[in-house]
Amino acid sequence: MNSIRKKLEVIYHKIVAIFFTFLGKLPKKNMYFFESFHGKQFSDNPRAIYEYIQGNHPEIKCVWSVKKGFESNFDDHQVPYVIRMSFSWLFTMPRAKYWVCNTRLPEWMKKDKTTIYIQTWHGTPLKKLGCDIDDVVMPGTTTEKYKRNIFKESKRWDYLISPNRYSSIIFRSAFKYEGEILEIGYPRND
Repeated sequence: MNSIRKKLEVIYHKIVAIFFTFLGKLPKKNMYFFESFHGKQFSDNPRAIYEYIQGNHPEIKCVWSVKKGFESNFDDHQVPYVIRMSFSWLFTMPRAKYWVCNTRLPEWMKKDKTTIYIQTWHGTPLKKLGCDIDDVVMPGTTTEKYKRNIFKESKRWDYLISPNRYSSIIFRSAFKYEGEILEIGYPRND
């Protein structure tokens, strides 16, 4: 029974990926799409950016991605959201002009050139991150595959927010990031 369920999940994800890519090619909506810690929290740098936009530009549409089972905090704050991986999510995220996230997104979530992906990350790198880790020990991956995925992800980012010069240097190395770093402090703090 478990193997059938896993096969169905793989098929479902492939179908979602195809639709996600197709819908991402349609004209973009002037919308910000937020996700914090894989849809589990209304927190961190995405929240600070969301609250700034809502306070200063309430006419701009903002939507959050929320993992099923984690809706209560969003409901409590009256934050508009869609359930991650739902049909509503599928018709919202790829059509949003801006993505604001603080963790990596799955590789199959393709973005086109008209989507602006702002990676806010979520901490000061006082440990080795990403490609700077010597030996990655995680189920389902190897060190080489993990580092390759990190680099593929960072190539999608249009901007990476950094809290300071120290972090910017580490982020460049850890993510093999070649794009623009906005060394402006973390929105949640600054």
